Amino acid sequence: MKKLIAIILATIMMMSCVACNSEEPQDDYEIPESKATETPIEEIVAMDYNDYSVKINSLGTDYSGDLTVGLLLENKSSEKTYIFCIEDASINGIHCSTSLFTEVTPGKKANDTIGFDDELLRKYNVGDYTDIEITFSVQASNEHGNPAQKTVHIYPQGQEKSVKYTREPKSTDKVIFDNENVTAIMIGYNNTESDNIAFAIEIDLFVINKTDKTVVFESKGESINGFMVDASFMDILSPDQCSFGTIYWTEEDLKENDIATVEEIEFILSAYDSDSWGQTPFASETFKINP
Repeated sequence: MKKLIAIILATIMMMSCVACNSEEPQDDYEIPESKATETPIEEIVAMDYNDYSVKINSLGTDYSGDLTVGLLLENKSSEKTYIFCIEDASINGIHCSTSLFTEVTPGKKANDTIGFDDELLRKYNVGDYTDIEITFSVQASNEHGNPAQKTVHIYPQGQEKSVKYTREPKSTDKVIFDNENVTAIMIGYNNTESDNIAFAIEIDLFVINKTDKTVVFESKGESINGFMVDASFMDILSPDQCSFGTIYWTEEDLKENDIATVEEIEFILSAYDSDSWGQTPFASETFKINP
């Protein structure tokens, strides 16, 4: 089984088209075209209780090349409807966005698939996926409060070979802030132009939560050439997680403000305890770049 999972994950990583563990994104990087795949694996039981169960039964990719995980959700109850969700997910300790909100009525089962937003992991050549971590939550639809939660790991190469990602600094890094609690670094910038008007601006960030708290990284006050142009970046990291993220603007954003040439981009990036909204942040800096 380990061999089978390793082959699947190796295929996923090959689609990055660049050698693993060498974080040098191509200037012309594009999301690779691919076919959706799904390969059965030996069943992994994430949760199994009297009233419900969650089982993992496949790994694969979607049409964008993102990692997918197949699930079998079962409601064993004869009376209650249960809602199955995902609270958190990561690959090699890197937070990845994914979602699940599935209602299963009494006595029924549901096949479902969750997709990991791992494009930036592939773009920056994170390497083999050795530890896929998912935290599930389940709650009856008519109940409120704390749902039952369980964290499960998938080790494609075996637990003994699982590795937590550590990023090596690059000469092109632009540090936004870095202290004992949090780090935020601009690691990439892309501005593509068409008919003399940029149709997309992307600023790639790498952020780290070094605390034992859940930390929110959030941007505000985004402007281009002195014009306010919202980008609304937010990332929520569990303790000791890191993450890749992107602040981006569209062609429409620029056209609405008659911006043909990007001369200056400015935004405020903050990191704060999710339980201490509005209080002193771990860090907050105004960041400017002149492309």
